[in-house]
Amino acid sequence: MCLKINSVILLFVCFSVAFSVKAEVFCSDKKIPISKIDIKRIGDTMNIQFEIGLAKKQVGSNYKVTLCPYLYTNADTTWLTSRVAIGKNKKKREKQEQLLSGKKGESIIIIPQSISNKYVCEVPYKKWMQNASFGVMQHLEGCCSSELISNEILEENLQIPPVYIPMVEYVSPVVSGVEKKWKFSNEELTIDFYVSKTGIEQELFSNKQTLKEIEDAVRAILNNPSTKLNKIEITGYASPEGTLKHNTELGKDRAKALQYYLQQQISGLPDSIFTLNNGVENWVGLRKMVEASDMEFRNTVLNFIDNTPLTDPVTKESKNNKLKLLEKGNPYRYLLENFYPHLRNAAYSAIIYEETGDKNADMINRAVELIKQDNYQDAFNILLPIHDDSRTWNAIGVCYMMQENEEIAKKWLKKAISMGDKDAERNLNQLEN
Repeated sequence: MCLKINSVILLFVCFSVAFSVKAEVFCSDKKIPISKIDIKRIGDTMNIQFEIGLAKKQVGSNYKVTLCPYLYTNADTTWLTSRVAIGKNKKKREKQEQLLSGKKGESIIIIPQSISNKYVCEVPYKKWMQNASFGVMQHLEGCCSSELISNEILEENLQIPPVYIPMVEYVSPVVSGVEKKWKFSNEELTIDFYVSKTGIEQELFSNKQTLKEIEDAVRAILNNPSTKLNKIEITGYASPEGTLKHNTELGKDRAKALQYYLQQQISGLPDSIFTLNNGVENWVGLRKMVEASDMEFRNTVLNFIDNTPLTDPVTKESKNNKLKLLEKGNPYRYLLENFYPHLRNAAYSAIIYEETGDKNADMINRAVELIKQDNYQDAFNILLPIHDDSRTWNAIGVCYMMQENEEIAKKWLKKAISMGDKDAERNLNQLEN
């Protein structure tokens, strides 16, 4: 009787196990849905995204499904990062096998069995990928068997547009080498300062008008395609009152103040374009004023200025202090009131420029500006009439490249490379890799 009962029990257990396995195989025999595919090129990488629609408990406890995405053409294939959906018992068994063998298992990304999971992968872009197709292989593995349950092409002939970064720079005009000095309304323009100050005040004396004349001159040279700005020369002065040390600092800082002001008003003026001089105490300017005046003791003051050193070699007394004592101080008081305020200045000495006569450079630079604005056709229209100038070749190649006419682009870029154009080398490298 016991034997019969045990036989029935054994038969029931076997039937239950068989039913359980059969049910699990049936549950796992469905491919995992893939949706919302988004494939694009971002710079030097291909970005692949899609949704994995894995239902809860879709993969049975004793099974594993491996998703293997790939990009391919007839000649090339790139396998992307795999994803794995694995059942509880199967996962436990694989860990046990790893421990027994002493080997580390393959690093895999496990998909949680839920409603939807995001897949994201990036791989280096290769030129063949431009017309690649996208597929996903799904492989089912159980206790003692494995099978391919799906190998589906989900996107054919992707038509990924090329993403090129145009390498093109402005050209420098060919200059004549003959320097000229800009002619102002006066032989020497000056910016005036308050006593012991270095800040530029537009409302002081004629500063506003003078500053405008200087700015207009610099802009006129910069905006003229036939001229090149070479140098802006500024000399800073202080009036003779005060110590020589203090006046030396004032002269230097006033020259710097005018340089900084011009750089603030006109963008792109480098420090290297400026030559700053320190005139310290402006005795030269004072002499000019005295000589042009009809002041009392005029000749006495001129003689003093011409023959008195800045510092007495014996007493170490300053020239200005000695001037205070001249003729009981009467000339000094007149100078202090009428002339000294105009000696606290930064004298704008010179603008030096060259005439270039290089019209092509201006046209090329206008085309480069259009290229930087992604206006390739208008740039090409400017460059084509002057295509005999080798400086245009890289830019023309870029126009063709960015309009996806790659074979013609290569010809122009190779011509530019033959002239040593490094930007053309970088552009050609983008086309060929």
